[in-house]
Amino acid sequence: MSTYTLEGLSDFIFYLFDQENEDTLFEIWLHKDTESDFATFKQKNQKKSYVKQPKQLSKEEEEENIKASFALITPREKAGE
Repeated sequence: MSTYTLEGLSDFIFYLFDQENEDTLFEIWLHKDTESDFATFKQKNQKKSYVKQPKQLSKEEEEENIKASFALITPREKAGE
């Protein structure tokens, strides 16, 4: 099993959102009285959030993003310590 980069993780999350949206669209299509097939209905109504080739981050940019993220989640010292 390979490891994911931050870039790969966001890509995977957007892919999951697209799959969930497609499932929802399919349910809507099943319950609508329409003569078009699902592919046509999906093309007209689906907005993609998944980007197949996201911008490549350099190692420095990844490290900066990680440091900034950890700064937000690192606990602060208690008052008086």
